[in-house]
Amino acid sequence: MTIKALRSSGPGGQHVNKTSTKIEIRFNIYDIEYTNLNAWHRFKIANKSYINSSNEFVITCSEYKSQNRNLIEAKNKIQALLANSTKIPKKRKKTKPSRSSQKKRLDKKNKDGQQKKLRKKPSFDS
Repeated sequence: MTIKALRSSGPGGQHVNKTSTKIEIRFNIYDIEYTNLNAWHRFKIANKSYINSSNEFVITCSEYKSQNRNLIEAKNKIQALLANSTKIPKKRKKTKPSRSSQKKRLDKKNKDGQQKKLRKKPSFDS
């Protein structure tokens, strides 16, 4: 795992231009030791936006003006992502709309159709 301090982007005046407060943490995803292989796959799939082409997990933090607070925040983010991947997602139960909701939808469609018919110009067929 490598930790780098970089210069933050954005507004901030002289302080931002001369201090390196942004933190970047990188590590290879194959170095993570998981007891459960499924959890490792969940981590990899859920966080693919953080993984680059060389299989490095890259996370940055530049929320605070303090380098130390950014480092703590970046580590907390990683811990939260790792903990989140160990939770087994619940299976989705298939459901269908209730009769009353179907009836409401059709009634609304019918009502909207009637309103649109009233908006039309009358025909003058003699």
